[in-house]
Formats: sequence, structure tokens, C-alpha cells
Amino acid sequence: MRLSHLTLTGVDDSVDPWALTALADALPILECAVLLDVERSGDARFPSSAWRRELYRAAPGLRIAAHVCGVASLTELAEGRAPEATELGAEVTGRTGARFGRVQLNFDASRLPPTLPTALATSWRDGRWRRGDGTPLGLVTQYNAANREVHRWFAHDDAGMFSYPSFYGVLFDESGGLGVAPRAWPRPLAGLRCGYAGGIAPANVRHVLSTLQSLLPPDCTIWIDMESGVRSDDRFDLAKAGQLIELVR
Repeated sequence: MRLSHLTLTGVDDSVDPWALTALADALPILECAVLLDVERSGDARFPSSAWRRELYRAAPGLRIAAHVCGVASLTELAEGRAPEATELGAEVTGRTGARFGRVQLNFDASRLPPTLPTALATSWRDGRWRRGDGTPLGLVTQYNAANREVHRWFAHDDAGMFSYPSFYGVLFDESGGLGVAPRAWPRPLAGLRCGYAGGIAPANVRHVLSTLQSLLPPDCTIWIDMESGVRSDDRFDLAKAGQLIELVR
């Protein structure tokens, strides 16, 4: 088993952007996930546009993922618009030079407007979500009880046989950022890159990785994502993040 990313989600205005560069120097597979929602910019876990600009300046080589939340932001993404509050469209399409290596779509499929899933899938298949050099952005959707069929939206269907491009994957995430571990870690879905989230923290990360290593094929590449596990009093905790990185190393 190999880790491609160690994703820390929820970096926000409470964090010194320059401190994140030291974490990345210690572990190159580190990825900082920025939660984007045009209606919550500047809230806890949702960094302001000014903070994001400082992050891009402080850590140009840092792996950064955009985790897009909320119907308003998802709609703007599907329609190719660039909301002023988050510059999301400009970043994702590369019109100002993409900062993001991956985009994760966070939603409950049962609560989306009926036309939005098709619009999201169509915009992705049309190649709108690309870096400045034209290469596709990585795309991730959550896999949980509400989203068990979501990955089918983004598949290539050849006479009933589904296939997926290498830059698409799913995150097993029943917790949704609440820090609740699953009863059992699922096996990966055939043909898909898979990540794991839910209750992972410095106190149990070694046990989680050991369990996944015993469950998964030896040649399997995965990533792990944590949000609540690296927070204290609902603030991103650099000390916990540093401890986690040392344990993973």
C-alpha cells in the first residue's frame, strides 16, 4: 500500500500560511485542502480570499486542493462562472494560473437541485476544469450512504462497462468532517483511486494505516484525509498537524 496524499482539510484564516510551508517540507505528500463556499468565506474552516492569496504567495509549491461546498458554489463551478468571493472559477479553469491540484465536490446527492448533477458531470467531461497548462485537474467526490451512485455520473459508459480516468477518485467519507470513524473501512472500488476519511487523528493514525495495509492489495495507492482530527476548539492546530506528519513519516 502506498500513500499518494496526506490531506489536511480546513486550513483557514486562523493559520499562518507561512507555517504550512514547513509542514510540506517535512512531508512532500502533504496536501492542504481549502474549503470553498461563496456563502461562508471567512468563517471557521472556510478561509477568506485575502488569506488564500497570502497562502499562494507564501507556499507556491504546496499541494492545495479545493473542496467545493454548497449549492451556490457548485452551481457556479458547473456553469463556468468565477465568483468574486472565492475566485474559484478563475483558479479552477486556469484563467489566472491554477493553484489547485485537485477539486473535491462536497454534497449530499439527495439534496441537490435535479439538474445540477448532470451539469457538473457535463462540465467536467467537456474539459473545463483544467490547470493553466491544459492538463486535467484531479477530481474527487465523496462516497457515503447518500452518494453511493455519484461516481457513475463521471464514468465513461461503454455498453454497460464503466471506466474512469486516472485523475478521478472517491473519498470514503461517512463522517463529513465530524471526526466520526466508520464501523469498518471499505475496500476500494474497482478501477477508482480511493481515499479514506473519518475520525483519523494523531492518536490513531498508525492503527488506521496498519488496518488499511492489512485490508488493501499490496499495490494499492490511497490517500487519507482528516479535518476534525487536526483541530482544537474548532481551530486548525499546527501542533497536531506536525505530530501527525511525524507519525506518518
